[in-house]
Amino acid sequence: MKSFFLLLFSVLSVLASAQDIILTHTGEMIECKVMELNDNQIKYTYPKESIVSVISRSCVAKIKFESGREQVISEKIIVNSEADWEKVQITYSKDDVIGLKRVSEKTEKSSGTWSFSDNQGHFADKVIRKLKKEAARQGCHIIYIISSTGNDGSLFKDAHASMTGVMYKY
Repeated sequence: MKSFFLLLFSVLSVLASAQDIILTHTGEMIECKVMELNDNQIKYTYPKESIVSVISRSCVAKIKFESGREQVISEKIIVNSEADWEKVQITYSKDDVIGLKRVSEKTEKSSGTWSFSDNQGHFADKVIRKLKKEAARQGCHIIYIISSTGNDGSLFKDAHASMTGVMYKY
């Protein structure tokens, strides 16, 4: 009878400590209780705590829930060199970089003479390409755009675009 109660106590303590596990792209395992999943982030609490922590979905590979169910959250983006610049993502939402490591901030500009085409869009594309190549050189996979300006050219004014981005990696 004594061994029955010991076994029952052991099973109950294991069940009481069961929890969710967040697996990040850096290999970290966060033992927690997932409170909310939304489009940009995951909210969770640590065991025996009530403070809600937040992590961007882009940092998380998958979640193993207490129930045994697993949910894939995002694929890891691997950027090894400037050749991988097209893999670099652009975001305008601070929520997308929560939990990532800030590497650097960069401002890029592009301008040219006026014509009948959409110059601002053309120059904005050139600026984004420059930012992505710089991010890839630094091993970053995402750029958070914090400012963006530009205008179409006219007969007396060149078209231009300028953006400042903060580069992040896992």
